[in-house]
Amino acid sequence: MPPANLLKRFHPHDASFDRDTRPKRTHTDDASTARIAKLSTSQKIQFNHKIILRNEARRERAVNGDKDVSDVESLANIDDKEYDSIRCDPTIFETHKKFLPPKTVLEMIKANKEDAETETGSSRSRQRAPDNDDSEVNVFEPEDDIVLVENDPTQPTATSFPIEMLATAKLKHVFPLHLFHPKNLDFINSNIHRFKRAKAVGEKSTKVHILDIDDISAMIKEEGRGPVKEDEMDYNDWRKAFMNLHEFETRRYKDGEDAARPKFLQSHASFFDGQEDADKKF
Repeated sequence: MPPANLLKRFHPHDASFDRDTRPKRTHTDDASTARIAKLSTSQKIQFNHKIILRNEARRERAVNGDKDVSDVESLANIDDKEYDSIRCDPTIFETHKKFLPPKTVLEMIKANKEDAETETGSSRSRQRAPDNDDSEVNVFEPEDDIVLVENDPTQPTATSFPIEMLATAKLKHVFPLHLFHPKNLDFINSNIHRFKRAKAVGEKSTKVHILDIDDISAMIKEEGRGPVKEDEMDYNDWRKAFMNLHEFETRRYKDGEDAARPKFLQSHASFFDGQEDADKKF
């Protein structure tokens, strides 16, 4: 599906409300820009969402007469091509709506409608292909060069969950705990393009492709990464995997840590950790 030709960005930078008198808060220094460049599209959208909430709070304080409030923070840059990758998949788009401003959501819905209308018009103008030919013509377009970013050993590594994992979990498919072990999660992030997809029925009876969880487990077992089942983990492994699982569930829901699932997991872990010699009796 080709991206719509919009006249402006889906998500413009947040403008200063009093640039002349208030100090600028930004992340345009080289170190911050390099760290932000490492984030996935999903992480950058959530990163911007938090900035927008902080900016709204600053504006409210400024309106109430607080002269010491700092200026608004600028947002992480997200290209329209990255937004296209979100909006063109109904399931993924739905999971990210809560992190996007209403105006941006409306622009993306409008773009999807324009794409659908363009595709319909093109289909009518093309000569019908033979019934036994289901192939599609792929048009090659040169892509932008990649930007190499050096790792900063002084900065903590952010836990990353592929969008495909969140979309799969949204359809009530459960990832086993051992897949959240740091070694396994790193392997999943690095090889997300290699895993098989399974067909599933999404919202409004739409057909979507989700991750084949059995294929992920089998590949991890074959290539000798982290633990291949929960029984192989010791207490420290379990804690690391659980913390990643809790973070994953927190990102799934609009209420974050206050959602029922993350709260249940935290209660479960607290009970376990509260037992005498929990690490030895694990």
